[in-house]
Amino acid sequence: MMWPAKRLTWLLIAAGFMAGLVAFFPARLIEKNLNESMTPPWHLTLSGTIWNGSGLLQAGATDASAVPFQWRFDAAPLSRLRLGWKVAANAPALSGSVLLGARLQSVELSRMALSMDASLLQQAIPAAAIVAPSGFISLSTPDESRMIIDNSETLHMNGEGRFKVENFALRPLGPAPVGTHEVRITARDASIDYVFTQSTGALKFEGNGTMQMARPHQLSYSGFVTASPSLPENILSQLKSLGPTGADGRIRVDWKAAW
Repeated sequence: MMWPAKRLTWLLIAAGFMAGLVAFFPARLIEKNLNESMTPPWHLTLSGTIWNGSGLLQAGATDASAVPFQWRFDAAPLSRLRLGWKVAANAPALSGSVLLGARLQSVELSRMALSMDASLLQQAIPAAAIVAPSGFISLSTPDESRMIIDNSETLHMNGEGRFKVENFALRPLGPAPVGTHEVRITARDASIDYVFTQSTGALKFEGNGTMQMARPHQLSYSGFVTASPSLPENILSQLKSLGPTGADGRIRVDWKAAW
């Protein structure tokens, strides 16, 4: 009758010992592995411990868009058998926080509220420099929702999130912002469904679609697009070619494309 109690005691001692190791494990010891997994020229500099520390995310030695951030251990994800950290950033290019729940080959995002300068996309995706995005992008998880990203074999995502762009502009669409748009996304494995919940400005969307993350990669949209006459003429012509224009000026669109 005493063995279960003794066993529990030893398990608690072992758990406390492992927690102590994590608490004092230097973060710089995992810096190399993290940097090897990142797309150049992005790299991290870390200090502190795995339990509590800080870092700097940048694309160059004197990168003006460098993002300082901090993390601290959070016990909430332990109930889902995940190690958890609250990560927070406070920089003009990127600010906000997210709770990360880590497990082998998957990451859980919750309590996410991040805001990013859209011009940062040109650093993350060099091809984006062609369209020169500007404005602000917000990413969030509603209420107690969680987004789980699994990269065991192919990239799979499950959960709900919100994506919002404010005063968004692209070079081909002219110098003025095309609007503010909010999208609710629902991810199921390799498929991401999205629906516009808010859309105002020179380019307005009323509809939904799907993005297929697995091969063959495909993006679809079904609904309406309303375009302001202030947009460049070549853009207006392309939009009108997507479908019939109603008496209210809305263009009916049923579009699919590979990406």
